[in-house]
Amino acid sequence: ESSAMAGLSVAAKVLFVQFEQWGRGGVLWQTVLGSALCTLALFFAVAYLLRRTGAQNLFDAFDQLLGRKGGGVCKLALCAAQGVGMVLVTHSFCTALKRYSMVNTPVWFILALLLGAALPAAWMGLEIVGRQAKILLDFFVLAAAVAVLGASWSYEGYRLYPLLGEGG
Repeated sequence: ESSAMAGLSVAAKVLFVQFEQWGRGGVLWQTVLGSALCTLALFFAVAYLLRRTGAQNLFDAFDQLLGRKGGGVCKLALCAAQGVGMVLVTHSFCTALKRYSMVNTPVWFILALLLGAALPAAWMGLEIVGRQAKILLDFFVLAAAVAVLGASWSYEGYRLYPLLGEGG
């Protein structure tokens, strides 16, 4: 379940790249791929840390490694980073919905619908969110595969060049 949550988080970041960046040239796809790979590397590093320390969660691992005060500082930093990440992905998702399917809908209404669906699951706990992610991951992989394979006839690979960006 935690792997499914991590996978969906990476996929959300990859898919909902800020729309203002699409006009910046052929290097954007490398940036998105690099971001996804860094996120996966971080996930595996945290999994290794938890396995190595025997901690049940990341907060316990922080306390074991850094003591109570150092662990508290790391806990606050992690919570702040998670909050910022949540806001950025939610903003990107709302922007995508407004731009492509709910054109005349105000952003606050889209956000209210999204939070109305997400908050009850979050209130019930991480286990419920993990189970939902595990169920949704299969549908997401299927939808992504259909989208990629369905559009493969129109791919023009030369448009990705120059591969290393402008002048690289």
